[in-house]
Amino acid sequence: MDEVLGVVAPIYLTVAIGYLAVRTGVFPASGLAVVGGYVINIALPALLFGVLARNPLGDVVRPTYVLSYALGSLVAMAVGYGLTLLTQRTAPPVRARLRAAYIGQGSAVSNTGYVGYPVVQAVMPAQAGHVLGMNVLVENLLSIPLGLVLAERAAGDGQGRLALSRQIAARLVRQPLVIAIVLGVAYSASGLPLPEPLDRTLSMVAGSATAPALFVIGGLLVGQSLGGRALQVAPLLVGKLVAHPLAVAVLVYGAAGLVPRLGLPPLEPVLAAAAVISASAPTMSILPLLAARHHEEEFVSAAAFATTLLSLVSLSVALLVVGPAHA
Repeated sequence: MDEVLGVVAPIYLTVAIGYLAVRTGVFPASGLAVVGGYVINIALPALLFGVLARNPLGDVVRPTYVLSYALGSLVAMAVGYGLTLLTQRTAPPVRARLRAAYIGQGSAVSNTGYVGYPVVQAVMPAQAGHVLGMNVLVENLLSIPLGLVLAERAAGDGQGRLALSRQIAARLVRQPLVIAIVLGVAYSASGLPLPEPLDRTLSMVAGSATAPALFVIGGLLVGQSLGGRALQVAPLLVGKLVAHPLAVAVLVYGAAGLVPRLGLPPLEPVLAAAAVISASAPTMSILPLLAARHHEEEFVSAAAFATTLLSLVSLSVALLVVGPAHA
């Protein structure tokens, strides 16, 4: 429990600093978009490219883990998406589908780099690097792009199928996060080591992503309250902190009897435990920044903050149930 508190407490404090800075007028609310733009267009792409480029894909990817985590994430996305549509029946259809897309995406994507990885490293350090690489691949090659596609489809309602497909493709290929993923995978496949100056630069820029992202989340919470927002918060809480870890747990522990039939290698118990812990982390800290593209940052920010707050419970349960037995 002390290890979990040591990881999560700084997140709460940074969010609180952003909230207080905007609330007291020390930092203008109009500046949040500038800080958020730096995070999503520069710092996070540097982080993603560095993680992928430094690791040979053959050493990082365990097919059974990736398949189980990916399917569990899709289940969580479906739960978050469906629950949001149910709770947004009175909203305009386009707005409801946009909100469902971002809540579904948030249900499937953990705050892997800043919460999941440190917790896994504290419990099972020998496996933490591989787990980080596989989670990043699933989240950034499947869950995040799929969420972006759902959002673009919702925003493009009424267009022809071909025109909409072209618009989605054009927007996706211009996304810095998507570009960083493609380049990182390509560089990893080349087998070339990162030049030391580039490696250090990527590490420096990537290291600047966490605090600004959390600061922006805190600033966006000014004027908001969790009170009376049960229908807004509930779908992400259920999707991310309940459905995601449960679905991943069923798949990684059920894989033992299934993988021989599929010709996949068995999954070590320690990696199964790491997958459940990773899925129990809160949603990605940049979710409100992604939602800002369609002016839904206020809707998702309270729900994202709630998952960060209550992830102390989900992480503690995961660590108590699967951590000690396999660490």
